Amino acid sequence: MFFHLECIFSQKRYMIAFLAFFGYVNMFCLRANLSMAIVEMTSNKTVVLENGTLVRRPEFEWSSQDKGFALSAFSFGYIFTVVGGLMAAKYGGATVFGVGIALTALATFLTPYLVYLDFKWFIMSRIVEGIFEAIAFSSMSELWSKWSPPEERSRLVSYSFTGVYVGLTISYPISGFVAGIWGWPAIFYTTGGAALIWSVFWLTLVKNDPASDRRMSNAERLFLTERLKNIVKDSEISYPWCDILTSIPVWTLCIVEFVFSCGYTIIILYLPLYIKDISSIDINQIGILSALPHLCAVASHPIAGYLADYFRNKKILDATQTHKLYICAGFSIGALLLNVAAFWPNFAGIIISLSIFRLFTSFSDVAFHVNVIDLSPKYSSLLIGMGTSFFTLGAILSPLFIGLMVQHHSQEEWNFCFISFSIIYLFGAALYWVLGSGKLQSWDKSSASQCTNEAEQRNDTQMEER
Repeated sequence: MFFHLECIFSQKRYMIAFLAFFGYVNMFCLRANLSMAIVEMTSNKTVVLENGTLVRRPEFEWSSQDKGFALSAFSFGYIFTVVGGLMAAKYGGATVFGVGIALTALATFLTPYLVYLDFKWFIMSRIVEGIFEAIAFSSMSELWSKWSPPEERSRLVSYSFTGVYVGLTISYPISGFVAGIWGWPAIFYTTGGAALIWSVFWLTLVKNDPASDRRMSNAERLFLTERLKNIVKDSEISYPWCDILTSIPVWTLCIVEFVFSCGYTIIILYLPLYIKDISSIDINQIGILSALPHLCAVASHPIAGYLADYFRNKKILDATQTHKLYICAGFSIGALLLNVAAFWPNFAGIIISLSIFRLFTSFSDVAFHVNVIDLSPKYSSLLIGMGTSFFTLGAILSPLFIGLMVQHHSQEEWNFCFISFSIIYLFGAALYWVLGSGKLQSWDKSSASQCTNEAEQRNDTQMEER
C-alpha cells in the first residue's frame, strides 16, 4: 500500500480505508468460498454403502447445470445492489456496510447444514447471502462521498478496494488447505467466523460521516468539511429519477459493468473447475494456482489509484480522459488476453494469460468505482447500486452460459466461452470511448429533477399564453 502506517492511525480517513480493505477481504472470501468447496463436494471419493461395498463417487452428484446454478445463485441475490445504495443514503454507508457483511457471515454458517438438508435450501441460502452482501457492497460509495476529498479519492477507493482481490487471492489456497484437513464444511465456518470478528471492529470504530465521529482530530474534521462542503448530502434525499434514468453516462457505465462481469466470472467462479478439467492437480494446488490472477490484481489496484490521482492532480488528463484510458485500454487488452487463453490451451498458458488479464482489467475496475462519484457525489450510492446490478446480471448469465456450453468439459467448449467474452469486451471498450464521461452531472447539484423543471416551465409558458 502507498501510505505509511502512521497515516492509518493519525488520520481517520486512512484508518477507514485500512479497515474497509479487510472488510472487502472478508466479503469476497464469503463470496468465493463455494468455488473451492464445490470442487471437493463433487470430486470422487471412496464411499462405504450400507451393504459394506466400497465405491468411488462424488458426495454430491450434481450435473454441470446444477453446478452452474449453484455458483450463480449468489448473484441472484446480489442483483439487489440498488436497494443497498438507497439504504446507505438513508442509514449511512458505514452502518450498512458493517451490518450487511455480518448478516452474510451468519448465513454462511448455515450453509453446510442446508446442503445436506436439500439442494433447494442450499440455493436459497446462497441467494440470501447475495442479498446481504449486495446491500453492503453498494454502500461504500456513500461512505467515500463523505470521507474522501477529491484529490485523494482514487487512491482511497483503490486502496480499500484492493481487499477484494486479496480476499479472492487468499480464499482459494486457504479454502483448499482447510478442506484438505477438516473437510469442505470447515470452509464456510472459517470464512464466516473471520467476517463476524471484523464486523465488530468496523461497527465500533467507523462512523457514517466526519461530523458523527468523536474520535478523529478536529484538524482533519475541519479539512474534510472544507473540501467536501459542496457535496454534503441532504438528510432526506429527493432523487431526480427522470434525469438519472435518462443519463447516457450512467447507462454507459452500467453496461460497462455488465461487460466487465462476463470475463471476471471465469476468474472468480470457474478457474478452479477449469484447472481441474485440464489437469490432475489436487485441490490444495488448485487453490494456490487459482489465486495467481487475483494476486496480479492486488499489485495493480493501488498503482491504478495512485496514477489516476497523479494524472488528474498534475492536469495531465481530466477525469473523463483518465476513465477512458483505464476502461478502454483495460478492456481491449483484456479481450486480447482472453483470446490468448483460448488458443494457448495448456495449464501454463491459461494461468499466465488470465493473470495478465487481471493485471490490466483491474484498472477498469478502479475507474468504475471512482467514475460514479465523479458523475454524482450526491447520488453515488444509487449509481453504484445500479452499476453493480448490471455487474450481477453478468454474473448470473455468465455461469448459466458456461454451464450450457461446457457439457463435456472439452477444450473446444471452453475456448468458445473465452472467445465469446473477448468480443463482449471489445464492444464495451468501443461503447465507453464514444459515450463515457467523468464530468459532474448537472442534476447532481439539485434535488429537483431537470426533467420536472422543464415540464413545469412548459406548463408556465402555456398558462401565460392562455
